[in-house]
Amino acid sequence: HNTALGSATGNTTVQSGATLQISSSTTISTENLTINGSGVSASSGALVLSATGNYSSGTITVASDSKLLINGLVTDPEVILGAMSGPANTLNINLASGRQVSQSAPANLNKLAFTGSAGIANFLNTGNTVNTIAAEIGSLSFVNSTDLTVGTVNPSGITATGIVSPSTVSGDLHVNAPITTSNLGSSNTPITLNAGTSSAAGTSTGGDIKIASGVTITSTGGGRTTLYTGGVTGSTGINNVVSYGSGNFR
Repeated sequence: HNTALGSATGNTTVQSGATLQISSSTTISTENLTINGSGVSASSGALVLSATGNYSSGTITVASDSKLLINGLVTDPEVILGAMSGPANTLNINLASGRQVSQSAPANLNKLAFTGSAGIANFLNTGNTVNTIAAEIGSLSFVNSTDLTVGTVNPSGITATGIVSPSTVSGDLHVNAPITTSNLGSSNTPITLNAGTSSAAGTSTGGDIKIASGVTITSTGGGRTTLYTGGVTGSTGINNVVSYGSGNFR
């Protein structure tokens, strides 16, 4: 129940090497939580949300590099996370058994990784401020308010079986590690990169896509890779992915 951890004014801290597991239709929606570490074992997490367990609106403070495990069945409901804060730290969200996760409030983290080969992550809050993301996942849609890097966390880059869609509201999208999907769902647009979604078509400011030398963007299952960038002048590496010219950029 909502007060399973006691009074919400007291908060709860999970120390490194410990695990807090929430399950069986229990939703903690008011108490703030601080987590540390990756849990009691490699297959666990500092916070484990099982089956219909959820942590929906209290702030989760990532006080050190930490892991959050969401397990159960693919038929279990989507987990909706509240605010997450750890601007100097890394959070790994592991989605077991095809679980799904979204958010009701922004994430403010240094690095964020999603793992779980069939998991689905939809982090679409326009207030997100995350420096670097990476994933080995089913599908990933991610929106960041400012500059965002697809880089090395653990794993490196983004490997998916479905849709991949990282974007910024205002700021550059840096692709410093490979992005690949097998596109098992046969989407027409399995990969979409968008820098500066708040800028109107025809506007060259607001954000550019910058792809590092040698980095590949690939859909092995077909479909189109779509890039929305501010302009050719401010962008880098896009000619290695798509041909460009007048009308082929924002």
